[in-house]
This record gives sequence, C-alpha cells and structure tokens, in this order.
Amino acid sequence: MIDRPIKSHCNSCGKETNQFILHEEKREGHTPDDHYHWIDAYMILQCCGCDTISMRQDYENTDQTDDDGNNLREMHYYPPAIFRRPPNWNHGGLLSRIDFEHGLKGRLLKEIYVCLQNKCERAGVMLIRALLEHIFIEKVGDKGTFGGNLDEFEKQGFIAKVDRNSIRDVLEAGHATMHRGFLPSGSDLMTIMDIVESLIERLYVHPKQTKKLKENIPRRRKRKK
Repeated sequence: MIDRPIKSHCNSCGKETNQFILHEEKREGHTPDDHYHWIDAYMILQCCGCDTISMRQDYENTDQTDDDGNNLREMHYYPPAIFRRPPNWNHGGLLSRIDFEHGLKGRLLKEIYVCLQNKCERAGVMLIRALLEHIFIEKVGDKGTFGGNLDEFEKQGFIAKVDRNSIRDVLEAGHATMHRGFLPSGSDLMTIMDIVESLIERLYVHPKQTKKLKENIPRRRKRKK
C-alpha cells in the first residue's frame, strides 16, 4: 500500500473521501510525431471511511491544458461514479413486496439507473419514456397513443392537471431524444427523475405504506350506552 491518501469519489459514501492507494501502475509515452506526451495511471483505492475498494484511471497529456497551461486530467472510475442514488423506498425489498421490482417496470427502472451511472443519458431518457408507457397501459389500458393514454390517466384520477403537464414534458424529452437528437443535461436528468420517482412513489409505494399504517392504527372503542 502507498501510504499517501488522496481525495477520490466513493460510491458507498456518496461523496469524495480520503482513500489509500493500494496499488498503482503508470504508463507514459508520446505520439510518433512527438506532438504531445501522455501519462495514464491506474490506481486501486480503498476508502478510509467505509473500506470500499475501487479503481480509478487518471489520464492527461500535454495537448490538453487549461488557461494557465496546466495539463487537464480525465478521471474514470470503476465502477462508475453513481449519478443519482435510488430513493429510500427502492431499498429493503419494498418494491418486491408491491410486485414492482421483478416485473418489466422494475427491470426498466433498474436499467435507467445503470444508464445514468454509465453516462448513457439518451438511452436513460428513452427507457423512462418506455417505463411511463407501461405504467399508463397497466393502469388505464392502451388508448393507442401517448397523448390518449395520458388523457385517460388524468381522467381516471391517477394524476392532477399539474402532474400531467410535468409528465407531458418528460414524454416530450423522450420523443426529442429519439427523433431530434436531444441530449439532456445533468440538471435535466435530475428533474426528469424527480418526476418519475414521485409518480412511482404515489402510485405504488404510498398505497402499500398507508395500508400498513392503517393496520397499525388502533381501532376506536365503541362508546358504552
């Protein structure tokens, strides 16, 4: 172990932490025409907080510099840094108990998080579009179009008008990604996931939780006449 901790991202801690370098391999060279020199370093890291093991690749070359002439460093994490942690209700088997996790909707949701973590933004948004379609059809049947399904979804009271506008925008992001080459930003993706996770929570999680709450509430005693 190299006894000099460095700052690096830890998926388990969800932030940048001090990490020991357990092993390091460095390669360097230059292009055949000596246009630039490059350094490629691979490090096996152990978080000083939670002991999680990960690998990081640092790459830099003299052809990529900032305004002060310093080499720009590219960092790649293995496994990749988590873009967004699943909500608390997505842990502990709750989705399994409400028959969501092991069905198609649950698999789509897992694939969405994988896409976001691996910087496949367009694929993630297209999967979100597919997930919403399956939720619509499960609740109200297939009305033939996204618009028709969304209309019926609102008509049957699964969402309010303000929710409809937000979900319509998420669907439009999916359409634009598929047909117009739209690339959502990180903040766009956070907004989209806020909307989708909120919808899943209200439709699938809260009913299960409130049912359990109702079972735990003691019944009123009948008044004696």
